[in-house]
Formats: sequence, C-alpha cells, structure tokens
Amino acid sequence: DSPHAHRRQVAVEDRSWTAHGVDIEAKIAEVAAFDQWVGLQLEICYRFGARPKEARHFRPHGALIPRELAFERDAAAYPECEEFVRFAQGTKGGRPRDEPLQTPEQRELLLRLQRIVAKGWYVGQPGRTAYQNENRFYNVLRRFGITRTALGVTAHGLRHQSANDGYEADTGALSPVRGQQERPENDADARYRTAIRLGHSRLRSSTFYVGTMGKNGQAAKPAPDGDPMEQSA
Repeated sequence: DSPHAHRRQVAVEDRSWTAHGVDIEAKIAEVAAFDQWVGLQLEICYRFGARPKEARHFRPHGALIPRELAFERDAAAYPECEEFVRFAQGTKGGRPRDEPLQTPEQRELLLRLQRIVAKGWYVGQPGRTAYQNENRFYNVLRRFGITRTALGVTAHGLRHQSANDGYEADTGALSPVRGQQERPENDADARYRTAIRLGHSRLRSSTFYVGTMGKNGQAAKPAPDGDPMEQSA
C-alpha cells in the first residue's frame, strides 16, 4: 500500500538495449577499447543473458560440456542442442545452470575467453579482487552512459535483450512487452525455455522479462503514467 513504489512481477516496459536505440555491439566495442575486461563481461551478458555478477565470475575453462553431462532439466528444455555452457559461480542463490550453446557468436566468445583468461581464473582483471572488479565494472558503465539516467539502459538490460530475443526466435512473434497482442501457439513452451535458460525455477519468472497476456489473450497494459513502480528481475 506504499504511495511511493510498487513492485511488479510483470514487465510492462522493454528494457532491452535495442528498445532504447542502443547499438549493442558498437557500445560493447567502445567499452572494450577502454577496458577489455568490462567489455568481455558485457559481451557475456549479451550472448548468454547472464547477470552481471555471473559474467564477472564466469570461468570459461571447462565450462563447455556435452549434452550428457548437462543438468537434466536444462538439457530437456533444449533437445536440439548438443552442447551447453555451465554457469556455476556468482549465480542467484548459488544455483548452477547449463545454458544451451545455440549460436556461432556464443562459441566464438567462449573460445576467445579461453585464450584470454588464465586457467582456473574468472573473467576479470588479474590481480583485482571480486569486489574491485565489481567497482571497476560499474565505474566504466557510468563513464560510457550505461545507466537508466543517461542512455536509459543498464547491464541487466542485456539479460532482458536475450530473454525477449529468445522468445521471439522460439515463437516467431514479438514478445508481449514488445507489442504482441495475440498469444502465439507455443507461448508456454517459449516461456518455459526462457525461464530455464535464465536460471529460474518457475515458469512465471519469464514474465519479468517478456511480459504477459491477460486472461483474454491480450497483452498486459502498462501502468498509468505517474504510477511509480519498480520491476523485479
């Protein structure tokens, strides 16, 4: 009942970078030219939909695993994939997950990380602690305008980008938060795959990113202007 903020579990705004007119690859390249480690961390967020903390703690050596070694639930959600990438450090609640390796860009990034990062190490400036790497990450982001105030986007927006792009690839239709007004036939399957890939245990978690349809099959409407709210993600 607070008059100041309301927490919503349904996205009513597309927080993807492209929705705010940001050229993702160009902006990441700009950051990487200044700090290659922060650039790599952002690229992990983009290619895999990882949380920023997961990207900073990602250990690329040994992360690529065959289907038979992947977690059963993760593998079952992506029967077309034969290889998966394990995220085990920095995950929410300490829950590891295996993300499907789906694109040449993901593979190229993983191989590049294995060349750059020392074995057993994570994606961060050698000699810096995890806390120092975290401070560096957000300082660099502010320097390049990657904030809600400046460009209207955050690093977490790359996770929204991945979720909505993935939903779109699975359904062949825009997500509700991107303007879809009719429920695609495979909406439930796409939501399930999105939730699993992002490391959530509940199907409804996909609504944090892609929005939802109302009971009549219509996309949920945004809150009225002036209604302050905070989105859970």
